[in-house]
Amino acid sequence: MTELKTALTGIEVPLAVSWFWLKRSEGKRKLRFVVSTYSYSGVYLVRLGRQRARH
Repeated sequence: MTELKTALTGIEVPLAVSWFWLKRSEGKRKLRFVVSTYSYSGVYLVRLGRQRARH
């Protein structure tokens, strides 16, 4: 898990970005990204992203 906080040109709100590998069937993995305007930690963003990917 990795966390990156950055500011984009033209956007005054800071973004928190995190990514994780989502396990799929047959041993395949898919890279997923999670972006938030709230300053959540990377671990929490990944948790939210995995929950959302399951539904």
